[in-house]
Amino acid sequence: MNRFEREVSQRFEEVARVVSHRRIINNEFMLVVHAPNVAQYAIPGQFLEVLTGDSYTPLLRRPFSIFSADQETGTISIVYLARGSFTSGLARLNIGDNLSIIGPLGRGYRWHSTYPLHHILVAGGIGAPPLHFLAQTICRADAEQPMVVINGARTEELLVGIQEFSDLSLEVKLVTDDGSAGRKGLVIDELRELLNETRTNTPRVYACGPMPMLRAVAELTVSRGVDCQVSVETPMPCGIGICMGCTIGVNDFHDKENGRTALACTEGPVFDASAVIWPK
Repeated sequence: MNRFEREVSQRFEEVARVVSHRRIINNEFMLVVHAPNVAQYAIPGQFLEVLTGDSYTPLLRRPFSIFSADQETGTISIVYLARGSFTSGLARLNIGDNLSIIGPLGRGYRWHSTYPLHHILVAGGIGAPPLHFLAQTICRADAEQPMVVINGARTEELLVGIQEFSDLSLEVKLVTDDGSAGRKGLVIDELRELLNETRTNTPRVYACGPMPMLRAVAELTVSRGVDCQVSVETPMPCGIGICMGCTIGVNDFHDKENGRTALACTEGPVFDASAVIWPK
């Protein structure tokens, strides 16, 4: 078991200084900040709660998945789409500006390094960042383990992390609903074909994206007996389990018929696919 399979309880509130901020393409941005405590303990799948400015607008923090972390430089990065008032405000930050972050928060992905796996990462739109962090981490630890990324979105302009995944020298399969980039269709179609082809190594699937996509991935992998972890997307106003705004249904050992309620911000956002009770 490696450090990415342990439960990490450390979290910090840091005033993070912007060290790099650039537009990737269209309204997609990468923000890099100096936050050494968070960078030291962050694992793939965890997230940050971010607040900008020194006024009461915005009043609440916003959650952002960690795109990458560098322990040596003490930096962490997020990738976001500027399409609302909060993210449009982020887009106006300059190098040297400060923002308040709390993190790393939540439970991240778990992966084994003791036996060979075929890692299959399934990203839907803005669900790509935590999977990039996971891919980066696995590559650094064991570049020999096979890995493929299925990166999907409705259109080409909504695909996130195309260049960054390619920079890791991974096999990347692009899928768009309208066929504007890669295969025309849904990520579940690509995943189904890939699972049919994957016979030499034990497959393990990691997914993040819209809930309908996650449900489809979960149903497919559970029916095939394939280990799968999903990072759920749900509002997380506080990120530390106080506001109760991120509840989801999960299976319960003691009440298999009705299940129970879990907090995505503390018990997740990464769950075993078989554990989640998916909305009808």
